[in-house]
Amino acid sequence: MGGEDGKMFDTDGWREITVRGIVVAAGSSADDDRVLLETSDETEVLVDPDGVGGELREYLHEEVEARGVLRKDRTGRLVLRVRGFEVCEWVEEVAQDEWVK
Repeated sequence: MGGEDGKMFDTDGWREITVRGIVVAAGSSADDDRVLLETSDETEVLVDPDGVGGELREYLHEEVEARGVLRKDRTGRLVLRVRGFEVCEWVEEVAQDEWVK
């Protein structure tokens, strides 16, 4: 996780950041449409559903790069208020045959 040039900008307890992760359902029921981003280091970042963050529900199980303001809620969970995001393109890895010399 990191902002532009890998930096986080602190503004009164809020941090500007870019988070890359898989969009995962965070709600405990089918009616709960909250999502979170699970990063490659298994950090879970809850997405604020207001504004642009509400649109991420459409991209369940896809990798996105989301930009926004990061804070901690009362329980200490990371919460991202999304200002913009891009769906990441999957790059298919080609397995190399170990037997080929």
